[in-house]
Amino acid sequence: MKRVALFLFCLTCSVLASAQSPAKDYIPRSKEILEFMKNKEFGKVTAQFDSSVANRLDSTKLATVWLRMVGAIGQVQSVDSISSDHQPNYDVVIQHCVFEKKKIDFKLVYGTDEKIKGLFFLPVDTKLHYELPEYNKSELYEDKNILVISGDYKLPGILTMPKGTGRYPVVILVHGSGPNDKDETVGPTKIFKDIAVGLAAQGIAVLRYDKRTRVAGPKVTDLMKSLTVKEETTDDVLAAIQAVKKEIRVDTNQIFLMGHSLGGMLLPRINSQVKGIKGLICLGANSRPLEDLFYKQAEYILSLDGLSDKNTHTLDSIQAEKIKVKNLKPEVAKDSGMILRLPYSYWVDLNSYNAVKSAAAQKTPMLFLQGGRDYQVTDEDLNGWKSGLKSRKNIVYKTYPKLNHFFIEGEGKSTPSEYSKKGNVAFDVITDIASWIQLGKIK
Repeated sequence: MKRVALFLFCLTCSVLASAQSPAKDYIPRSKEILEFMKNKEFGKVTAQFDSSVANRLDSTKLATVWLRMVGAIGQVQSVDSISSDHQPNYDVVIQHCVFEKKKIDFKLVYGTDEKIKGLFFLPVDTKLHYELPEYNKSELYEDKNILVISGDYKLPGILTMPKGTGRYPVVILVHGSGPNDKDETVGPTKIFKDIAVGLAAQGIAVLRYDKRTRVAGPKVTDLMKSLTVKEETTDDVLAAIQAVKKEIRVDTNQIFLMGHSLGGMLLPRINSQVKGIKGLICLGANSRPLEDLFYKQAEYILSLDGLSDKNTHTLDSIQAEKIKVKNLKPEVAKDSGMILRLPYSYWVDLNSYNAVKSAAAQKTPMLFLQGGRDYQVTDEDLNGWKSGLKSRKNIVYKTYPKLNHFFIEGEGKSTPSEYSKKGNVAFDVITDIASWIQLGKIK
């Protein structure tokens, strides 16, 4: 059942400006600090500490730590790579250093006052970590921390905005299944962050935020009892739309929604509840019902090991659950039952929604992008959209033969283990999205 749990995981308002300034690029400063350490200029490092660190670590103590370390493992020979992470209250930069005898991570934590709040020398973590894509150009954009406030929920978000004085189109990112963070992090990948930095460097603003089911905390138990996609997704997207309209550097006539997986499937429903959306962008969006998708994913994953008697029994169980979903009556929505780890209310809500029919009745331009190696949402789903929307003219479709469900390139059959490998959204995807937004077509 381990793989079944994994496939379920894989599928599965106003904005208040933060008091913080836009996110800064601390990588050049961190490189300089490492040089200070190598040159034994420790006072230039401690001068940048905030008071809480300065009270515990003066230049003499810092010198002692450094000299003992290099005495044991030798001098710094090189820096393999540098990674950074921006959060609402701090920024982290990690330089992956190669000493003569060992690899050590040099970690610096910066506070909102731009002072150093933490300095650490850590043994190298053998786990893979996210790295910004090669197409990242931090000099062309800036991050602004915001809170998307939707009812009782405060969802931490980041508006990635092109640098300049103009007004820019904006894309609001809509998550797939599961309690995703703002970057849609899975293992060492952050596809929403890739999309945000990629589009912002091409003159398009992007808003991403933590999903309600991720930040609910103790409330999540009560939330799950009667959860529907309205509470999980739709309400918060509507709040985010109203929020970006208040941003003076956003062109409010060019608001786009981009949904991944389930988020893409929900875009027609969201669009039917708001006016003025310029376009809908569906990344690996299912046209089939969610319960059918769950079954086909399980069948694919279990077939990788060969369909043993045990695996066949598992599929029979999922098939039975699928049939239960389809037979649910609207009156059971308030009952406490669960099917495939989701409450009755969730399934009753989705049973009443046909994404393709909803999209067919609308006029908003749509862009569908599909990974050719995607086993979670397949060509069958893309063909479902094409068949149901064949009478519409303002729709563009594109398939990328080498990309998986996260629009990351690979070879051969895609498997769940692929999601534990480092990778970034393909640059072709970024440029195609930007071209469609700016020109109405893919180059």
